[in-house]
Amino acid sequence: MQSAERRQAIIVLDFGSQYSRLITRRVRECHVYSELVAATTTLAELQRNPHLDIKGFILSGGPASVYDEHAPTCDPAILQSDSSSAAAWRIQAGGTNMAPLRSK
Repeated sequence: MQSAERRQAIIVLDFGSQYSRLITRRVRECHVYSELVAATTTLAELQRNPHLDIKGFILSGGPASVYDEHAPTCDPAILQSDSSSAAAWRIQAGGTNMAPLRSK
C-alpha cells in the first residue's frame, strides 16, 4: 500500500531540449525524485498533486527557446515560487556564462 506522505521532487520543465529526459534520469540517479513536464504546465497544476513536495525546478531548452523572438515562456508563478527564488538562472550561449534571471 502506498504511503500518503509527500515526496520531495525536482520538476524539469521541457522547453524542447533533446536532453530533458536525460536530465530527469540523472537527477533520479542522484536519489532525488524528478518529473519531466511540459513547459506550459502551471505551478497551480503541479501543486494539485498531493504527493509532490516541490523543492526546485530545472528549465531545459536549447538556444532557439531562449533567443527566438517567439520564445516559449513558463508560468511566471514558477519563477517567483519559493522553490525557485534562489536558483532561477539562465545559461547564455555556449553554456558557460550564467546570469540571474530577471523578471520583466
